[in-house]
Amino acid sequence: MAQGIDKGMPCFTMSVAARMVGLHAQTLRYYERAGLVRPTRTSGNKRLYSQNDIEKLLKVRRLTQEMGMSLSGAEAMLRMAGRMAHLEERMDAVLHALHGDSEPARVIDVTPIARRGKQSKRGSSQESGKRRAASHQ
Repeated sequence: MAQGIDKGMPCFTMSVAARMVGLHAQTLRYYERAGLVRPTRTSGNKRLYSQNDIEKLLKVRRLTQEMGMSLSGAEAMLRMAGRMAHLEERMDAVLHALHGDSEPARVIDVTPIARRGKQSKRGSSQESGKRRAASHQ
């Protein structure tokens, strides 16, 4: 039986990783110096990138090149996304501990109460806004 590939296993050399993400090898070195990615080193001191590293590099490239974000902004965004994923895992564990396997996890509306009423009235408030605008003409 074939097992899934470990996304954390370092297996891509720097030149392969650079081609995969569409960046220059020097850019990967810069990202390593900036602490955005930490490739594994072989005994010969060559860098090896994992699939997780590749995915992170693709996110950094998308944030910086396609969305115009600074490198420090991209780093902060990735850090926050990682924290959110960790919190979601913890929340799932708590829900599982509370409900066990007998009840599926529920989606909880975390919209502030003050905004909930505005969202449900959005259609009617748009109509009244149009009426007000028409009456001022």
